[in-house]
Amino acid sequence: MKIILLEDVKGVGKINTIQEVNDGYAVNYLIPKKLAVYYNLKSEHELEDKLAKLAKEEETRRNKAVELKDKIDALVLTFNLKTNHGLTFGSISQKQITEELKKNGVNIEHTALNKALKLGIGEHTLQVKLYKDIIANLKVNVEEAK
Repeated sequence: MKIILLEDVKGVGKINTIQEVNDGYAVNYLIPKKLAVYYNLKSEHELEDKLAKLAKEEETRRNKAVELKDKIDALVLTFNLKTNHGLTFGSISQKQITEELKKNGVNIEHTALNKALKLGIGEHTLQVKLYKDIIANLKVNVEEAK
């Protein structure tokens, strides 16, 4: 029996795909648990509409990420750290960087930056993951406070 999966089912297939399964498995398990629907013309058209909508949303997210990448690539953030005889007091954290980006009109999730991020004195280039394969390079300068 042909079905359209509404969720990922291990051993059967991924969401929004048409699969061929045993009649009993479809009727007694997949369809009652709302993991799948019967394959017919109506459900096929609904699937096509859903896939078109998902593709459009994907393209919109990708375009937004590209715009954000251009903004981030153009930015240079500058921070000051207190030092004493070459030793720094603290470091620049992920939270400080995301807050400074917000001040510059760039709103990103904190998860886009490396969690173990602790920057000392010097120039740094950070990779910011914006989307699946879109990565921006953010320049950060950390200077000694005077």
